[in-house]
Amino acid sequence: MMKKQSLLKFLNIILVIAFCLVAISIILYRWGPNSIRWDEGLYEIHETFGLIFIFVGLLHLVLNWTWIQNTYLKRRK
Repeated sequence: MMKKQSLLKFLNIILVIAFCLVAISIILYRWGPNSIRWDEGLYEIHETFGLIFIFVGLLHLVLNWTWIQNTYLKRRK
């Protein structure tokens, strides 16, 4: 089993890659050269990696939930 910190480092890399592909694909899809503008393949990349980004982002939040609670959701006394 992978340690939590190693898993988070791996997820961070996946998040960065997915985010970049989502951003680049929509930019090319909407404003790229005429030869690839409105190409369904770019939209498929955007959609697929968008779903990956959401799933991995939620997993990242779940794995960091204790830290989030301790840092931002402290109860004030």
